[in-house]
Amino acid sequence: MRTVLMVIACLTCAGSALAVDWEITEIPVSDEYSKDNFYNFDIDDYGHLYWVHQFQNCDANGGNCTPSTHTLYRYDWATDSVSTIAQLPQGIYISMSNNYTYSSGTNIAWRQYDGSAYDIFFYDGDEVTQVTNTPGISEQIIGVSGDSVYYKYAIVVSYPYDVSYRLFHAVKYETVGGPLDCNTVRSFGYTLDSDLSSDCYVNFKDFAVFAQEWLECNDPNDPNCTHPWE
Repeated sequence: MRTVLMVIACLTCAGSALAVDWEITEIPVSDEYSKDNFYNFDIDDYGHLYWVHQFQNCDANGGNCTPSTHTLYRYDWATDSVSTIAQLPQGIYISMSNNYTYSSGTNIAWRQYDGSAYDIFFYDGDEVTQVTNTPGISEQIIGVSGDSVYYKYAIVVSYPYDVSYRLFHAVKYETVGGPLDCNTVRSFGYTLDSDLSSDCYVNFKDFAVFAQEWLECNDPNDPNCTHPWE
């Protein structure tokens, strides 16, 4: 019985080969410039690819090039589409090496160089916001977690240390724009528990509302209370 099984196994393997194939998809990035460079990439937790594409328009001989234009792209593998996250003016650079850029989910941060210092920018999957704007100081990203960005920068200090680092934690928050009134504030859920008159103040008006029902009750198990449902 053991010999028969060995023969069957050999017959099964004879002439068979493991076939491996790849499905190749070209990422649709248009490029009409005569000189370009892909570099500085990162991948988030959902497999989206971020990269910086440097464009330079040059003549037919590769000379007389215009200043570089840096664009940060995001590739969505699920829809096989590319979206532009940030397109910078000529001469402004994006730094996205692994030392500076980390991502979590659809959130990603990067450093942007304007010729004097690096500032931090943040993308939450919907819009780009600037986190820092400190002339002459170059911040360096430590990590990104949700809507939080952790970063540091170095300052020169006196002996015995030459450099000292400052650590920071920046959290994105939403602000409400436009004219506000009491009803709008309440509709956002910013209510005061003791504001019984619903006028955004806690004062004697609320005490009057409270006093009007002093010692009243609607306990269904107490026959002495008011039962408006009956």
